[in-house]
Amino acid sequence: MSQINIKSISGITSITTPAGVDNQLTLHTNNTNQAFKLDHAGNLHFNNHVNITGVSSASNFKTGTTDLHSLGLTAASADIDDFVSVGSNIHLGNAGIITASSYRGDGSQLTGITGTIINNQSDNRMITCTGTSNTLNAEQYLTYTSQSSLNLTDGNGTSILGGNYLLLKRTTANTNYINAPLNNADLVISADRNLLFHTVHTADYNSTERVRITEAGLVGVGQASPTHMLHVDSSNASDSTATAFFKGRIIRFDGAASAHSPRLNFSLDGTDKAQILLHRTNVGLDIATLAAEPINFKINSVEKTRITSEGTFFVKADGTEPVNQSEAGHYGGSGYNAGNALGLMVKRAIHVSDADTKGVGGMFLSHTRNVACNGTTYNMFTLHNREGTFVGDIYVGFSANSAGAVRHYKFTCLYGTNNLTSVDFNRRTNNENLTCNISSSGTSHFFQVIPTMSGGSVQRVSMTIVGACCGRNDGAGGDFYTVSYNS
Repeated sequence: MSQINIKSISGITSITTPAGVDNQLTLHTNNTNQAFKLDHAGNLHFNNHVNITGVSSASNFKTGTTDLHSLGLTAASADIDDFVSVGSNIHLGNAGIITASSYRGDGSQLTGITGTIINNQSDNRMITCTGTSNTLNAEQYLTYTSQSSLNLTDGNGTSILGGNYLLLKRTTANTNYINAPLNNADLVISADRNLLFHTVHTADYNSTERVRITEAGLVGVGQASPTHMLHVDSSNASDSTATAFFKGRIIRFDGAASAHSPRLNFSLDGTDKAQILLHRTNVGLDIATLAAEPINFKINSVEKTRITSEGTFFVKADGTEPVNQSEAGHYGGSGYNAGNALGLMVKRAIHVSDADTKGVGGMFLSHTRNVACNGTTYNMFTLHNREGTFVGDIYVGFSANSAGAVRHYKFTCLYGTNNLTSVDFNRRTNNENLTCNISSSGTSHFFQVIPTMSGGSVQRVSMTIVGACCGRNDGAGGDFYTVSYNS
């Protein structure tokens, strides 16, 4: 350790250290511990904790850190072993960490910090990555509205997603899509309760229910409370669209269990009226009314066959059902119930044949006319087939109050000719008479009746022909057969 000298240098009194190895000035406490050091470079060392480089002025330099004011100290550098605190808000630690309650200024002089750019900014746009470092994009077609919905817009329209809704609004076409495009992908649409399908939107959330699937799996079409697996209902039964239309090869009804026969029921106002049923045990088919009503068969909406509620099978060739002739007689004890037609009722004609051509086979014809019984000739039938060949019997008659006549003929017809023979005749009085005539022309034969009675009143005359038609078929001109009924 060197001694120090006090000398004057250029009129300034100074303390200088002599030339030596240390070339520094130190102050020690009584225990020889160094408390202050001024090294040869002009640096000050306080207890080896603060290294202040190049202290040039200290207008308020005092002992103790509480008296060291920043405005009174200018230093090129300071070496602080622990940390520096300014009040309670700013701390500079020896690990290089700066903490503060807030930072002010534009930060233009900060280094090591990379800025982020947001392009295409506008209100309510969602921010997405762009694939470029430190660059984001505000999406024009992906927005968030004040109604808390997320809106996705493209060239076709806008999808609006809210907390409990999804609106698809097309602007360039008429079709919206919800797709599961993978060939093995299912699309599941699920609800804890009912699943509803609506159409005809008058506003975003105002539409009309059309189909409902309940939580029990019941499907209602036009029915909000279905009671069947498929329940189709219309509030307007006269509406032509209130129908179910099936197009395909098969509509199948299958009984689910051995005791359940498949059936198709028809009801009115909730009450079953008719049924088609396949018996599961004996494989029989029932076509039934569930009330005392007839079953009618129609062609082009015109009734042709009827099974009456009494059981008569009535075939209608033309016109309306004969009065009082559609009720079946039935067995009652030892006989029939008198006064009713029995079994099969056919209007005008029955033909039986196993030939592959027309105009061949057995025939049963019947026709009735209301005519004046005054000796006038009336046409009843016209028979017409290939070569005009017929043979059979004619039964003709009429009746009135205390009057009537009946006659039986046998006849044969060939091309342009005929033979007619009376077999039996009977009448109530000599005032009634009844004859028949056949007028032949080529392949056509006109069967006629001439009734007579006192006064010439109008009565109902009936003619029945039982016979055979024997038409030719050799390929020259084809085959044909017609029966005309004169009214």
